[in-house]
Amino acid sequence: MLAARKMPEFTVEKDSIAVIDIKGKGRGVIATKFIQKEEIIEICPVIILNKEESFSVEKSLLDHYLFSWSRPGRYCASLKDEKEIWTMLCGFGALYNHSSSPNADFNLDYPARSVVFTAFSNIMPGQEICINYNLPLWFEEK
Repeated sequence: MLAARKMPEFTVEKDSIAVIDIKGKGRGVIATKFIQKEEIIEICPVIILNKEESFSVEKSLLDHYLFSWSRPGRYCASLKDEKEIWTMLCGFGALYNHSSSPNADFNLDYPARSVVFTAFSNIMPGQEICINYNLPLWFEEK
């Protein structure tokens, strides 16, 4: 297992969003320009994992970044559930932080094998974009 190390501060920009270090949360996604309510923020392709891949990920840091493909509206849940189908999100999809008062939402696009993130409210430049994970949290909300 790799030793924990401090990651350098960085910014990665794409269209109207960027990934930055969010104090107390780690990485997160912010708006770099005004995003209007109901505007598509990002479309993230998914990599669908088979059962064996899903359970091998459980023993790694990637466990916190899985996305349920079999239960719409859930970000991550228990790998112990044999009925779940898990995916890894491409793009910035795995870096949207949770909020119980989100300003964005997500929907699964099964035919396109992607997740569509949409503004739930107007989002100002510099504002963090958060979604609701829709499940009991495994961390303390900040």
